[in-house]
Parts: sequence; structure tokens; C-alpha cells
Amino acid sequence: MFSLKQHVRRHATVVAVGAATLGLAAISQAAEIKWDPSEEGTFAAPLGGDGTIDDTIPNNYFVDSGDSRSGVGSGNRVIFTGDGGDVTVVGHDMVSNNSYNGPAAIPGIRLDYLELTGGYNISGDAIRLAGSGVALKSTGVNTIDAYLLITAQEWKIEGSDSVLNVNNVTYGNYNTFKKTGAGTLNIKGTLDTDRETGGYPLYALDVAEGTLLLSGGKEHLVGSSNGNSVIVGAGAKLAGDGTILARNIAAQFNIQGAIAPGVDTEFGGSGIGELIFRANRNSTVTFGADSCIEIDLKSATEYDKLSVDGTFVFNIFDGATISINIMDGDLLDLSEDTPLCIFNFPANAVFNYYADAASFAHGEADSGPGFTFINALDKSPLAYDFAQDGSGNIVGINIIVPKDYGSGNVPEPASLGVLGLGAGLLLLRRKR
Repeated sequence: MFSLKQHVRRHATVVAVGAATLGLAAISQAAEIKWDPSEEGTFAAPLGGDGTIDDTIPNNYFVDSGDSRSGVGSGNRVIFTGDGGDVTVVGHDMVSNNSYNGPAAIPGIRLDYLELTGGYNISGDAIRLAGSGVALKSTGVNTIDAYLLITAQEWKIEGSDSVLNVNNVTYGNYNTFKKTGAGTLNIKGTLDTDRETGGYPLYALDVAEGTLLLSGGKEHLVGSSNGNSVIVGAGAKLAGDGTILARNIAAQFNIQGAIAPGVDTEFGGSGIGELIFRANRNSTVTFGADSCIEIDLKSATEYDKLSVDGTFVFNIFDGATISINIMDGDLLDLSEDTPLCIFNFPANAVFNYYADAASFAHGEADSGPGFTFINALDKSPLAYDFAQDGSGNIVGINIIVPKDYGSGNVPEPASLGVLGLGAGLLLLRRKR
């Protein structure tokens, strides 16, 4: 379980000042400065600690590469390191994600780059990150509850045990928001277009590395043009609950890594949840050869679900898997073999199956093999069938969980069979 590290605190009143602040030395645009409210550290060894960033009060609580001291000015590259601490933002500048400050602008501060190293909790007014490339970097466990307004940029969470918890994130540029680094970015609130503060919609959400966790059960809005709306790279993971709404026509969900519905208890969830993909007409979900849908089972009534809502074509490559994990013990303790619908989709969905990238490029779809269903513990196969609505339309995939199923009681593969999903769907469609 991730937990915030406890730190020795240093108390101070901290200020964000512009280029003309009450006689203090101005720091040039995009200068790199480090948080040191103690005024006892240096650029090479800042001490960090608690404080309040207030852009109406002059201070010397940041230090630059020449060991000169000042407040934080608009456009700075700001690094929080040292002991960690609780930092409050009090912004009197009006910020938005638009190219102008309209009536929707909100109080906050403007930065080009923000870096956090272990144990910081930042709250208060908004932070507008306007830099390009890597605009936010975080190592260790940090939390930003302040409203984050961003443009097209990359956030890097370094280290597999690192976690950055953020609340509401709004974007304001026609481009891509990219998550990199092996750590976890946990969005507790919404990832949304800048509806309140005058921003522009996002082209795509790209989970290139590590894990993006959507833990608040909210609706997250992406997609502003035809093409990729959501990308999950090989080895990366998109996890959580709530809905990802791609508002563009012909949206594409390109899944090369893992999809993991549900939120673990260490992030405030129950471990079980539903993740929903929703889009307009002519949309596509692609599951690549190394992709996996990770499903946790807790009981016959508590289990993860992936649901897709809209008009979709599914492209499934040979090698894609649905992996089933038993929670809270070795056995599920069912009284009989039980179908559990873990993947829901619309009745008008179209499924295409491809042996490899070459067959996809040439449009050579076939009737299988589709997904392989496996026990996460020992990779043994599981059986499945299909959920149907009252008209006989296929609207989901059921995993058939044997009674007393678990790590100590895995059925023989021969008794289950691993029929291709494609062949099964084709057979059922012929029966309609």
C-alpha cells in the first residue's frame, strides 16, 4: 500500500511574485528555481518544507542556480525537493487555459515546469502549467489537490513505486496529454476539457508507460478529432472506474497494454469496479497482440467489468488475453459453475480478428482466434460463453467460473477448451 511519507516540517510564508516585486531580485522567464522556505539551503542542497505561495507577499523562499533568492515568477521552472512538506497556493493572478483571460479565468499561478521529489502535498488555488515537452515530473509519493490547468505536454512519474495523486486536471490545447515513467498517476477527480476556464479540447490521451489510474468514478472527456482518442502502450496500464468519453466521431481506442477496471483499496476503492469506454458512431477499439483485460473476482456478485457504449468495431489480434484474478483468498466458493459477464458491448458491435499486423494492414480478417481467457495465477485456460439480450443479440462475454474455483482447484484444460472468441461469435450470429 502506498502511503505518504512523514517529514520534518519547516514553517514559512511563501510567495509567488512577478518580475517587479517590491525590490526583490527578479528571476528571468523560465529560470529553474528550487523551493527553500528556510532560506538556509542552497540550489545544490535546498531544504524544502512547509509554506504558502502567495503572489501578493514578497519573499526569498526560492533559490536559483546562482544561489540568488526570490519568489516564484510567471513562467518559472519550479522544483520541490528536500524534506517535503505541505504547500498552499494563494493565487491573485487570473489564469485559464485559453489564450486570453476571459470571465472563466480563476485565481492561480503560472509555471512552465513543476518537479516534485517525495512527500509534498500541494493544495489551494490553481496551477497553470504552460510548458511543452515534460512539464511535470514526480518521484516518490506526492499529492497535488490544487486545480491543474495544462496544455499539450508530458507528465513523467519516475520509479515503479512512485505515485502522483492529483485532483482535477483540465487541458486546453488541441494536442496530446502523455503519461510516461514507470510510476502511477492517480487522477482522483476529472480529466476533462476546460469547460469552466475557456480551454480547448484534447486530441488524445496517451498512456505510454507505467499506470494511469482514474480513481474517482467520474466522466473524463477526451477526443477532438478523428483518430486516436485513447492510447495504451505496450507494457503500460489504464486502470480505474468511471467513464472515458471520446466525443469525436470515428474515435479510436488503441490498446496495446493492459486495461484494469477497478480501484485498489490503497487508493480508496474496493478493488472492484467498472471502466466504461463511450464514443459516437464509427468508433474502433483495437486490442493488440500483447494487450490484456485484467479482471478481479471477489464473489459471484462482485467482480470487475469493462463496458463499451456506442457504435464500435473491435479489432482483436491473436495473443490478446482476458486474465482472471481471484481476490481475498484462494477459492471463490461457488456452489455451481457460474457465468459472470465481465465484458459488455452494444448489440451492433462488429468483431474482426487478425493473426498479425500484416493481415491487419491487408484487411485480412478471419473468424478467430480472438481473446484467450486465462487464470492470472497459473495461466491455465478458462471457458466462456456469451451474454444475450431478449432478442438474442450478443451483448457481452461471460467467464464460466467453476464451483470452488481458485488457485487450489484449477480445472483440467481439456475440460474447458479455449475456443476462439471469433468462432464463438460467428456461431452465435448464425443462430440469430
